[in-house]
Amino acid sequence: MNHHPQDLAQRGSHELTTPTPIGNLAQGSMFWQPDYLQPSAWLEHLPALFWLVEAVKPSQCLTLGVHQGAAHFAVCQAVSRLRLDARCYGVQPREGLDEAAAADFQAVRDYHARHYSGVSRLMDTTPQAALSQFAKGSLDLVVVNLPPETANIASLVDLALSRLSPRGVIVLPHIERREPGARLHEAFDRLTQQHPAFAFVHGDGMGVVAVGSTPSSTLQTLLDAAEAPGSRQVLRDVFQRLGRSCADAVESQQARQRAEQLAREVETLGQAHERRAEELEALREQLSEQGRHHARELGQQEARVEMLQELRDELQAELRELHARGPASASSDREAADTRRQQAALTEQLQAVEQERDEAKASLEARFKELAQLTRMLEEQRTQAEQASQAAEQHQAELAKVRQALEEERAARQAAASQQQAAEARLAELEQQLAEARAQAQHAEEADALRERLAAAEASLQARFAELATLTEMLEESEQAREALETRVKTLENERDALPADTEPFDAPEASASETAQTTETSEQEETAGDEATPAITPPGAIYRQDPERLKQDIELLQQSEWFDAEWYLKRYPDIAEHPRFSQEPLVHYLMHGGFEGRNPGPEFDSAFYLKRYNDVRERGTNPLVHYLRYGQHEQRQVSAE
Repeated sequence: MNHHPQDLAQRGSHELTTPTPIGNLAQGSMFWQPDYLQPSAWLEHLPALFWLVEAVKPSQCLTLGVHQGAAHFAVCQAVSRLRLDARCYGVQPREGLDEAAAADFQAVRDYHARHYSGVSRLMDTTPQAALSQFAKGSLDLVVVNLPPETANIASLVDLALSRLSPRGVIVLPHIERREPGARLHEAFDRLTQQHPAFAFVHGDGMGVVAVGSTPSSTLQTLLDAAEAPGSRQVLRDVFQRLGRSCADAVESQQARQRAEQLAREVETLGQAHERRAEELEALREQLSEQGRHHARELGQQEARVEMLQELRDELQAELRELHARGPASASSDREAADTRRQQAALTEQLQAVEQERDEAKASLEARFKELAQLTRMLEEQRTQAEQASQAAEQHQAELAKVRQALEEERAARQAAASQQQAAEARLAELEQQLAEARAQAQHAEEADALRERLAAAEASLQARFAELATLTEMLEESEQAREALETRVKTLENERDALPADTEPFDAPEASASETAQTTETSEQEETAGDEATPAITPPGAIYRQDPERLKQDIELLQQSEWFDAEWYLKRYPDIAEHPRFSQEPLVHYLMHGGFEGRNPGPEFDSAFYLKRYNDVRERGTNPLVHYLRYGQHEQRQVSAE
């Protein structure tokens, strides 16, 4: 099927003007994952920040506040990955930070020194002092990373505006935080009254304000989309989903760290449980051995106590016996002294035995107390072991839950990876479409030139059609004159044959121009007179010779249809392909001659069948395919014998 150059140009123009916000704004940076993953309110806006750096391509950037690091490191990552010739500056005064904030900022400084010291520099000063160090119009991108309740935010923003270049952009976070004391949304609302802006409303919100007078074309497309509610919402949804993936990555990282910590704690508890079990078993063995030893000692002590008791009883009996014998047998002083000495020795021995018995009893009681204490310790150890076992079981259960959550997160990340691959494939497709659209835009001038050439060709074609019509009329007149002459010759021959045999033969005189004209006029009169009996049949192609505008309309009609195949036509009819004129204009040949000669415009349409089947078409001298396209298809006429 043929395509008119003007139609192609119009179609390309239509495709260029069709609103496709994602197709025009899609950049590979919006699908990046941040290298620095730490909890931050910026996480859900990092894809938009990546995209903004690629759109603006700044030469000098400034981040006011890097205590969390996420925003500044995202700018640094984009500058490094895009290989931009740019310098980044981050501002954060260490004065006034509490101990925890100072420790976090030190971790940020360490990460900065390891990864971005080549493209970035941290400034230990206040935001006002930092902005004063830059010349007016020297900053292309200012990212405000300050708390929403910052008191002097209005003056800071005004100072930043004075430092931004003609393509400068300022980014404000927390624009959806509108609780009492929050001021960043007020600064953003004030800027939007003076400059074009785009607001991302997911999370705490992020506002992008194009302060400069000449923003980049990509950024201008984003700002234009902000004026169309449908496009604006589509962009917000896309960046919200991309930002959610960054937040999910941090949550996944935290879950993995928690799982690793729980695994370490479970391992530590398991090791401690094993040590406690070993200590408990050793203590049980020790207590058992001590119990057996104490039992032996207890038996020995009880036997000793019984023996001492018996000895005491014997000594007391002897002492009583001596006292009883004393007065009766004390015949002399010497015997009395011996008796007293014996009594004293027995009393001393009895006291020693009683003392030893008391000590044995005390030792026995101490042993009982020690055994009771060891028993209590054993019970406490058993209780602690049971508690440790329960804690280990709880940690195991929590670890199982975390592992299950990690599995679900892994599955979700795989699904997200699949979606990202699909998005990247779609991005590649959109980039290809964008390249094609840009190519069409580059050829727009060529299309205009083609249209001009086409108009000139159409004018030339009309002139040629007029000339062709004149020549055709002259040819028809010549043919009519020839036919009249032949008729005159035949009449003369018949008259000659009708003459008597003795008449001298004579040669037919040549017809003069007047006779030719008279014959032509007579033929026309006879033809006119014959119309009363037989309908006139319009000669093939005569309608176009009489009305060149009709030929132009029918050319456009066949160009828009699927029935005429120029390549097939030239291949099917080699004589047309070799013709100096019609090989370049096969459609004109089919309209003027081919259709009436029974030539087919394509494999699906039978011109000879159509003319033979429908006499009204043949009698009017209308091209068969033209008649079918204008009337026949609506009348459900056949196009071939099949």
